[in-house]
Amino acid sequence: LIFDWIIFILKELLTISVKINLLFLISFASLLFFFTVRTFKRKHPKKDKKEGLPFFVKIDSEKGNEIKINSDFLKYEEGTFQIWVWIENGSYPKRKYEYFASHCGEDPTKKVLISSKIIDADRNIYPFAWAIGRIMPNSVYKLFYNNKIDQVDIEKELALTEGWHLFSVTWSGKSQEVIFYIDDNFIGKGPFENWPDKLDGYIIIGTWPSRHKLHYFESFLSKPRIFSKVLSSKLIAEYYSNKEF
Repeated sequence: LIFDWIIFILKELLTISVKINLLFLISFASLLFFFTVRTFKRKHPKKDKKEGLPFFVKIDSEKGNEIKINSDFLKYEEGTFQIWVWIENGSYPKRKYEYFASHCGEDPTKKVLISSKIIDADRNIYPFAWAIGRIMPNSVYKLFYNNKIDQVDIEKELALTEGWHLFSVTWSGKSQEVIFYIDDNFIGKGPFENWPDKLDGYIIIGTWPSRHKLHYFESFLSKPRIFSKVLSSKLIAEYYSNKEF
């Protein structure tokens, strides 16, 4: 009888051990599947069926597949604009202005001459323009904006690694400042008084409104995130760290 009990207990222990191992294997397989799918989704963007717009779009100058979004949000007294950009470091034999997002309140092909107090010289600007992009081949990443009176340029030459990078712009009529971030890095700030005050039409995602071929950013861009408040540098850093699209 004792021997039978010992055999019974051993069988039960063996059954429990198998169940634990099986549970562990199922859990491990589930985690592996989750991270595999997550990685695949990041490398192979798909469309957001709910909104009818892609989470990501591969900009192509030949297809002319830039995206337009309403520019009304730039009229908020304060806010934040964010866009994820897939940076590819190729060779650029000539100077090229690439735009991730842009707006021009008047003719996007014609500049006007102003007497700039910021640079203490006359300069040509696109009236009521707002744009984020980069100047190649030197990899100068730039935000500029103006209200036809004067233009503010916040820019920095950066050797960004290939991959996803988060570009954020915050503005506030209360604090009277505009701040530009790349990833979790503060790039610079400018005065709010030069924020464009005449905004009609659309923000163009992926190029400049004139749609010149040299202005297309031919890589992946995310659908922008827009907030009617100023995100703190800490929160922007969290979004970047967590890769929140």
